[in-house]
Amino acid sequence: MLLLELIGIPMYLCNGADILLLRPLLDATDLTVGSAMVFSLTSSAVCISSIAMLSGYLGKKLTAVLVVTLVLITYCIGLCISLLPVF
Repeated sequence: MLLLELIGIPMYLCNGADILLLRPLLDATDLTVGSAMVFSLTSSAVCISSIAMLSGYLGKKLTAVLVVTLVLITYCIGLCISLLPVF
């Protein structure tokens, strides 16, 4: 999950484009749904250009807090989804 977060944060994918990337990965590999959700949330939440813009407006410290908070919250969401029983 952490690797997908690190891949998802720098890039930006709109809320439908990530499905085109994640669905084949879910089918062909042992990627969990929680990991896919982490990538989907981080790739649509913030990208490198918005981090650079936010650091100018908010400052580097608050921007770092924002990115770390995003990483922690999406990791917790992905972990909860991965631990849910499949029906």
